[in-house]
This record gives sequence, structure tokens and C-alpha cells, in this order.
Amino acid sequence: DKAPVQVTVPVSKGDDSEPNYGVVVFAVDEDGNETVIPKCTVDDDGNVVFEATGNVVIKVVDNAKDMPDVTDADWFAGDVVDFATARGTVNGVDMPDGTKEFQGYGRTSRGMFVAMLHNLEMNPEAASEDSLADVPENAYYADAAAWALEEGILSGVDMPDGSKQFQGGADVTREQVAVFLMRYAQYLGMDVSARAEIDFPDASEVSPYAKDAMSWAVANGLFTGDDVTGELNPTDGAARAEVATVLMRFINLMYA
Repeated sequence: DKAPVQVTVPVSKGDDSEPNYGVVVFAVDEDGNETVIPKCTVDDDGNVVFEATGNVVIKVVDNAKDMPDVTDADWFAGDVVDFATARGTVNGVDMPDGTKEFQGYGRTSRGMFVAMLHNLEMNPEAASEDSLADVPENAYYADAAAWALEEGILSGVDMPDGSKQFQGGADVTREQVAVFLMRYAQYLGMDVSARAEIDFPDASEVSPYAKDAMSWAVANGLFTGDDVTGELNPTDGAARAEVATVLMRFINLMYA
């Protein structure tokens, strides 16, 4: 296999000169089928940046989806929603009337988060179907969990009887997001050596197993303290918009 090459595609901009985070790269196959390349970003000049292996036909498109439930008052309106919906990292939630909502304040389960990482990799199949005992075969995250377990991104939650469970329906906490992302970065071959002092008011709340990953995540700006309290809130559930923001920062980190 050839090593991936970082490619920058110039994008002409309007007069407002703000980068448009809804711009993405689609790979086009011989039959004209188009697939979004989710791990692409937009640089400060508004050009789109992605990694390519071998020859690839591409198309650059503004693929951001309009989310009717997002208003200008929401902290994640604009860049975060555009970035997430254009790449399909955090999609809209189907409503009974056929519309989609972003539901940025909604919860994110562990199953949902691992499925997002699986999506970023274009949903590779795991070599084995082995998974953790509590993953139902028909769960939407079953393939993602098997892949993540095989690649060392998921290790499972220790149970009193010595077994491990995925607990896919449980809320993913902010420190668990850090752990998953650091392992995912290692899987991608990224340098994960950076560490920062976790000098937030609630630093003592970070669980021992997550300290290393949280230190790495803070060093790389994936997590910042709460705007008001300055707290890291490591054991709180990560809302959908928070996850979308962290994944946007992570993808940008790949090209930093």
C-alpha cells in the first residue's frame, strides 16, 4: 500500500472570507458513485484538506445540512453543525414528520460514539465477529463495537465478575470520549505523546484510567474548560454537540 498523501484543494471563496466548514471532498468511483471522505477538513484560507492514497477522482461540495432546530442562540450553531452534518460524523435525528433535527443538547451513548468513529473509517468490517457479551447481534453499533474491540479502541467496562461489557446504551462521558479518541489516534498512527497539566478546578474528578487520555486531550485542545466555571466535567455525559465539536477538533488535529 502507498502511504497516504495530504492534499489541499483550493476552494474559491465569497467576500465574507470566513472558511466554510460545510465544504467536503467526495471520492467518485468508476461508476460515478460518490462517497464523502469524512476525515477531511477546511484550512484557515477555506481550502479543503484530506488524505489520499493512490489515484482518486474527487468532487468538492458544500454538503452541510440545514437543521431546523438549531438557532443562532445555540453555541454550536454555524461551524460545528456545518462540519458535523457535511461529513456525517453527527447526523440529524429522524423526526416523525420526515424532517431531521440536530438535537445538539441530546445525549450521546457509548454505542453512538463508537459508531461515529467507525463511520470516520468508512465502516470497515472486523475480521472476527467476536464482541463483548452484552452487545446484541442486531444492535446498530454491533459492527462498530466488533471493529473497535479488534483494533484496541474499545476494551470494555470491567464488571465485578471479571468480565467486560460494552454498555452501548449508557451515556458516554467526556473522559471516556478522551480515552476512545486517544486509542483511535494510536490506531491512525498519530503522535499521542503530548501531555498537559489538568489544572481545572475539578481535576480531581478525572478517573484514574482516564488521566493519561484526558491530559493528552487537553494538551491538544480537544477539551477546554467550561466557559463559565472553568470546569472540565470529566464524568458528565457528552451531549451530541459537544461530541461534534471534539470530533471536529480531532479531525483538524490530524492535519495540524
